[in-house]
Amino acid sequence: RERYPWMVLDDVVAAALGRKYEGSFDPYSMLMAFRRKARAMGVCFIQGEVVGLDADSTDTSEPSEVKGVHVQNISGELTT
Repeated sequence: RERYPWMVLDDVVAAALGRKYEGSFDPYSMLMAFRRKARAMGVCFIQGEVVGLDADSTDTSEPSEVKGVHVQNISGELTT
């Protein structure tokens, strides 16, 4: 509590504090790692804008499974 007086620790059961790089995070590196793994698994990335979704339900108050994505690429072509 002396080191981090702004933290509420009443319900903390366990924690860890590292001495080096504690709390540092590089979101770009994580994104690139996800992209590398996805490519290794056969994913093809395209640049474009999502213009529609096909879902198993039209009820927006309930979660549904996405069945398809409609993308307009930078040349204006629509792909599914």
